[in-house]
Amino acid sequence: MRPHNLWAFWRDTRGQVAVFLGLSLLPMCAVLGFALDISRQVAADRHLEYATDFASLAGVRAMHDASLNDAAIQLIATNAYHAQLATVHSDVDCEAPTVEIDRTNQSVTVAGGCSFPTMFGARISSLDSMAVSGTATARIDLTELEIALMLDISESMNGAKLDELKTAAKQLVSEIMTASGAAKFALVPYSTAVNASVYGNRAMGRADNDDRFGDGQDIVCVRERQGPEAETDAAPTLGNWVTELLHPVIRCDPPPIVPLTSNRSDLNQAIDALITDEGDTAGNLGVAWSWYALSPNWNGIWPAASQAAAYNNPDIEKVVVLMTDGVFGQTFDLSLGVDFSKTNAVALCENMKAEGIRIFSVGFGLELDPVYDTAPEHFQIHFPEYVLRKCATNDDHVFTASTGAELADIYEIIAIRLLGTRLTH
Repeated sequence: MRPHNLWAFWRDTRGQVAVFLGLSLLPMCAVLGFALDISRQVAADRHLEYATDFASLAGVRAMHDASLNDAAIQLIATNAYHAQLATVHSDVDCEAPTVEIDRTNQSVTVAGGCSFPTMFGARISSLDSMAVSGTATARIDLTELEIALMLDISESMNGAKLDELKTAAKQLVSEIMTASGAAKFALVPYSTAVNASVYGNRAMGRADNDDRFGDGQDIVCVRERQGPEAETDAAPTLGNWVTELLHPVIRCDPPPIVPLTSNRSDLNQAIDALITDEGDTAGNLGVAWSWYALSPNWNGIWPAASQAAAYNNPDIEKVVVLMTDGVFGQTFDLSLGVDFSKTNAVALCENMKAEGIRIFSVGFGLELDPVYDTAPEHFQIHFPEYVLRKCATNDDHVFTASTGAELADIYEIIAIRLLGTRLTH
């Protein structure tokens, strides 16, 4: 073919390719447009799901307050819904939600919908907008609760921190008892020691009025349990008694434990009466006596109204809320060594969880170290979160608070979880 003919052929072919490309771009743009629209639809749907979930949970939480009527609860749920949608794209238009309150079934249902304009690809198919809708129902699934509040009253909790702990603890008691007619709480204050009071004498096989150390019948400072039952909740009997110790350095006078009770007034008075002492953090003793308060094996030392239910009862949930503002680095029996408080606490927690007890860990003013998970296991004991992480039912049950407001929020979250609030879609 001659050169000028070749050039003419090429020009003709190039024109055909241009036409072909032009015709191909139209469906390609449509596909791209559809892909973008679908992506935006997924994002909007996710935002709406979060919003309805959050709003229904907020509504159920508001139901715990007996002073709120349906209109007030609907407003709370609506505001929560709009707050969650505040970050959605500006061209997404969301309608006001419908909020249905069912007090018979103790549930709140929130439904909503959003629409947004389509982009180029969808417009080709004459679809000018797309829509998403969602519904969420939050329901309170009430269960009988036996809860041991383990409360750090060591010297470092003195002042505002103790006041903030009292506020959060009373809030937890109030919210659960308001929403559940079948909840009992035990209080286990601890520092270098636990004052088991008259129940300590019973756990040692002594008369209630035994005061052999002359420090008052209401002060029985128990030491770490010895022997083969040191990490169990075996009943205190001959050969397995708990023992007392006259502390060689620090006078032991923390507030006494309170066994399981459903008397809100008594609990609030006991919480208000909490004071710090000059002790450190023998948290293993707090863990042990929190377990004993929930253990049916220890019913022999508790009053009739404070008897713990049997394990594995599907209608009863046993819970320990472990709270500390420091590392477990002290024992009441100083001969046991500084790491015993940690290892003993973790062993007690593991055995407690094996009996079906749920454990929340709350660190107040403790900073979690991000390298904990990658540290060698034998070295993890040196991290502040060691006991928190090992004791908790799972990582979802580990909390840290820097301020009193954050501590109150955490206790409120725990209350919601314990009340059995659940989502159904």
